[in-house]
Amino acid sequence: MNRLRSEDSGGRRLVPLLALLGILAFLVALVIRLPAAQAWAWFGDAAPVEAAGISGTVWNGRATSVHYQDEVFHDVRWQLLPRQLVAARAAARLQLLAEDGRVQGLVSRGLRGDVQASDLRLVLPASQILRLSGRADLPVDIDGQVDAFVETLHLSADGELLLLRGLVSWLDGSFSLGDRIALGSYALRVDGDGQRLQGRLQDTDAALRLEGDLELDPRNGGVRGEIIMQAREQADPALIENLRFAGLPDPSAANRVRFRGNLNDPFGFRGDLL
Repeated sequence: MNRLRSEDSGGRRLVPLLALLGILAFLVALVIRLPAAQAWAWFGDAAPVEAAGISGTVWNGRATSVHYQDEVFHDVRWQLLPRQLVAARAAARLQLLAEDGRVQGLVSRGLRGDVQASDLRLVLPASQILRLSGRADLPVDIDGQVDAFVETLHLSADGELLLLRGLVSWLDGSFSLGDRIALGSYALRVDGDGQRLQGRLQDTDAALRLEGDLELDPRNGGVRGEIIMQAREQADPALIENLRFAGLPDPSAANRVRFRGNLNDPFGFRGDLL
């Protein structure tokens, strides 16, 4: 008799729990099925972008265009990943197209506002990268395509870098102070945290050989390193002239240069021949 009474009491205790789970499941289903256009109408004013042509659901949807600053991205698609909710993170697989490139990868946001990205592929013109980073006012025009694969990126809620690991390629790079001067293609592998990023630079098909190691302080933009700099046979005469003006007496030699500077002052870099 006591056992029956105990089992009956346990069953009564489970009823509120089962009811709560049912309510939570209903709310999750409601959010999943909520039209993305309706959600944007409610919460879009707080976003730093403008979107148009929104369709689908909050869980799986798209926008025909998204405006960020003066840049326009097209065919933006997202798919939320429920397995990340267990780790208290809202995660989505994103894909968007630009006029001359694309961005795709996995992005998540934690309860404290930190952002993580993984398997992130970014292919955009170098000029667009400079505009997005607020460095479009350089006195030199930079051209070429940036192809970056970010294995891991972690930012704090304040936007401070916590972790970065990936490979950044600059394809068919060139610059111009009037006439265009071709440089070639380069790859930079980056690995580090918010205090120090280490990089390994290697040219892949270039008129100007650049090969060596560098170190970046993300907190203030300071950079230092040691590279080999050498103009190859196919180098533009204007490039060789610029290298001589920069202090290389023999640009065609394998010049080992130790340099230092700051990303906030691109023309303030200084180097010493070793």
